[in-house]
Amino acid sequence: MHSNAILCWASALILAALVFPCSCRAQYPADFHPYTFDASAGWTSIHGADRQSFSAFPIFQLGAGVAWNREKPREYYPDAIHPDFRHFNVLVTGQVLFGNSDLKGQPASLFTTNPQNPTLLSATGGKGKFYAATAGPRFQYSGRWLSVYAQPSAGWLRRSIDLTGPSTEGGALQPNSPAVFHQAGSSGVVRVTGGLSVSVTKGLRLFGEIGLLQGLAINHGTMLAPILSGGARW
Repeated sequence: MHSNAILCWASALILAALVFPCSCRAQYPADFHPYTFDASAGWTSIHGADRQSFSAFPIFQLGAGVAWNREKPREYYPDAIHPDFRHFNVLVTGQVLFGNSDLKGQPASLFTTNPQNPTLLSATGGKGKFYAATAGPRFQYSGRWLSVYAQPSAGWLRRSIDLTGPSTEGGALQPNSPAVFHQAGSSGVVRVTGGLSVSVTKGLRLFGEIGLLQGLAINHGTMLAPILSGGARW
């Protein structure tokens, strides 16, 4: 249900960009960079099998991209009264995401008792950590101040669980709860993102995004949706 709603929103954003009668000029030349860099932060809910173990959590992201066509259009003339600009652009963009969430409830109750691994029963807390690196084409329709874009992408996802237990050697030797168990798995991942960006100064834009990330193979039970984030792009 959530994934279908997000895909519908992304489709609506693309459609709005194509039919919106934008009378202003596009992002050339002052607001166009052939290479882009961005940083953002936000929040995501978690679904799938992981929903019973983790709550919603904050995420942090870094991204970089390069325009498919890095040259200004031939129609651009600096001295023209009404220069023509290319409104539609394609950028190849990569993004790195990180976030972690506390385990719900008592960790010991989330695992089947394993006599060969009794340390699981001594756990009193824990975290799930999620790392993703994805890349894909960003389809962007730009006006003078406003851009609308959508991006399908794929890449790599790492999900890990770290359980901690009570300190057994005193606060001086173990000021924090020591790790008693660690497990991690890596797999492929697919992601869909849609967003809006607004120009604030020459070359700098603020943006907001909504997205969905679905793990594959060993991480098929991990789905982050909706991923809501905002940040700055240069």
